[in-house]
Amino acid sequence: MGSTHKTIYMPDVESIRVPLPPVEEQDRIVEAVWSRLRVVGGTVDRLHRQIELLVEHRQALITAAVTGELEIPPRGGVSEPTEAILGGFVAGAPVSPAAALARRKRVVGEALQGR
Repeated sequence: MGSTHKTIYMPDVESIRVPLPPVEEQDRIVEAVWSRLRVVGGTVDRLHRQIELLVEHRQALITAAVTGELEIPPRGGVSEPTEAILGGFVAGAPVSPAAALARRKRVVGEALQGR
């Protein structure tokens, strides 16, 4: 079993040897560490700014989607204005399913041709 030593005397502390590199090498080590910390700090700052921009962009997208300013493309990848596809439905006029399909094909064709 060990024992508990409640007091540490100054001569005991003074007798402890801690190996240290020369002062010049210590200075080089400190400068290398600070150099790397500056790089890390700059990277952290840039990441924080990117996060801020992404939060702003997300809010702008949500606002645009809610206000109808954003066209969300269907899974097929072609974005079509809702009014052009629904046409008469939006205006309240009855449109047959065949007429709606023909209109959709025309609008998609125009979108693909870049009109």
